[in-house]
Amino acid sequence: MSYSLKLKEMKELLDLKDEDDISSLYNKYLAAKKSGRRIVTNYFYAPNIYDKLKVNSNKLSLSVESYGGVEDAEKRLIAFNYEDSIENWPLICIKIITPKKFNNLSHKDYLGAIMALGIERGKFGDLRVKENQCYIMILEEIGWYVVSNLTKIGKLGCTCQVVEDLKEIPLLEFDNLTIQSSSYRLDSIVSALTKKSRKDSVELISSGMVMVDYLEIRNKSFEVKENNRVTIRKCGKYIIKELLGETKSGRYKILVNKFI
Repeated sequence: MSYSLKLKEMKELLDLKDEDDISSLYNKYLAAKKSGRRIVTNYFYAPNIYDKLKVNSNKLSLSVESYGGVEDAEKRLIAFNYEDSIENWPLICIKIITPKKFNNLSHKDYLGAIMALGIERGKFGDLRVKENQCYIMILEEIGWYVVSNLTKIGKLGCTCQVVEDLKEIPLLEFDNLTIQSSSYRLDSIVSALTKKSRKDSVELISSGMVMVDYLEIRNKSFEVKENNRVTIRKCGKYIIKELLGETKSGRYKILVNKFI
C-alpha cells in the first residue's frame, strides 16, 4: 500500500490551522486508501478544501472528485477513488415553496429554518433562492426528514418537494462591481466592499466577521488574491474576480462578483 498522509500533513496540504477539524474528511481518506474502494464524504466542503485536494491528488495517491448537484455549486461532497462511471451521489435537491404574497424571505431565512430542525450546516450544500422558492442540495438520508418536517420559514408556511430534474435549479447570479482600494490588504478590501471606514473594517476583521475562502481571518494585513471568496457577515459574499492594476492616482482597481 502507498504512503498515507498523517492528519497534520493533510492540514498543511490544505493550509489549515491546527484547530480546524477535518477528522471526518481524513477518516474517509484513510478508508479509501485502505479499501481501494470509492468513498464519498457525508459532509459538504468549500472550494478551499476540494480544489486543493484535487490539485494534490498525486500526494494523496488516489483520485479525487467533488459534486454539489449543479455545475457551479460552491459547497460539494468529495469522493476519494473517484471513478468516471460514478452516477449516484448521496444527495437530493429539495425545493421549498412559500406564498408569493408578502414574501421577502432571504437566504438567511431559509438557512435558519433548516438549522432550526437540528441539522448541521455541513450536511447540506448550496441554497439557491429565486422569487418565492429556495433550492437546497442536501444529503439524501437527511433530505427526506426535511421534506416531512419543514413547515415554516419564519412566519410563512411552506411546502417541500424533491426536484427530479436538476436542470431546474437556478445558476448562481452575481452583481459585477469595480472597486478601488489603497492596497490588497484585507482591511482595505473590506473597507472598499462595505464602504465603511478603515477603522470599522479593522473591527469587523478582529471580531471574526470576515472570512476568506471560508476560513476566518483576523489578520488585517492578510493579502487578498484573485479568485479569493470574501465573506463579510451581514454585508455579503464576494469573489475577487480580477486584479486590474493601478490607477493614475496609485490606487488598485479590482473587479468583484457579489453574490445575489
